[in-house]
Amino acid sequence: MGWNPNPPPNFTSVANNFTTAPFSNQQTSYRPTFSSDPTIMKAIAIHTIPTNDRGGVVLLFTERYGMRPYYVTLGKNSTLYQPMTLLEVVERERRAGSMRMLAEVRRDPPLLQVPMHPLKASVALFMAEVLHRSLAEEQPMPALFYYCHIRMQSLDLDDQVALYPIGFLCRLIDHLGFAPPEAKEHTSCLDLVYGEWLSTPPLHGDFLQGDEATRFGKAIHANHEALEELARTLTERRLLLDQLVRYLQIHLHHERELKSYAVLREVFA
Repeated sequence: MGWNPNPPPNFTSVANNFTTAPFSNQQTSYRPTFSSDPTIMKAIAIHTIPTNDRGGVVLLFTERYGMRPYYVTLGKNSTLYQPMTLLEVVERERRAGSMRMLAEVRRDPPLLQVPMHPLKASVALFMAEVLHRSLAEEQPMPALFYYCHIRMQSLDLDDQVALYPIGFLCRLIDHLGFAPPEAKEHTSCLDLVYGEWLSTPPLHGDFLQGDEATRFGKAIHANHEALEELARTLTERRLLLDQLVRYLQIHLHHERELKSYAVLREVFA
């Protein structure tokens, strides 16, 4: 699939909607730009696997190509690839049969609080692990990329971060295309496997009903202010987060435990 350096026609409306998504009511000055040079692009660090004393393979979520692995030199540069670090990278010309490498990499923009703040760092780690589990390599998802890019800047500035994991999962589920529709009349049960509203519970055990189903359905489509009303207490936030993680696991057919999720729950206790 070739890359069109120009934004899609509906991109402006998508970008404008980012500021009303349920991550934060903070706004940033950042707006997406596309370089005419296909080797220069924005990226988000997701995961690093050291391979020897000097190097490793880093997985980047890129604006142009989606998830893409690169061989990089680590050492003093390893902090560049902490989870959810925002980068601008220049790809090196690739030789046949070799791994992709980077000619240049820099923080763009630098996140000042996230690396040093336990709550914010745990949110970033959680986001990175979920993206790693959810997205296949070489599948461009520019709208999701820019959503994550802008929300990481908001996370760096925001003092209230308790709703960030919930808001992130709601928007990710929506971007991936399996958000349940809004509840219909005379339906009080949400089938988590098929994402459908039912009048009676299904035969399997993965469903929500009553107030829990209503809260879940509203949260998926809520803006920040509405989400605050739906998850006011620690108990409500934990329950909703548990349900969103379970829903994502079902639809990704991925039962392996999210390691960062246990840390996130403890930090936010």
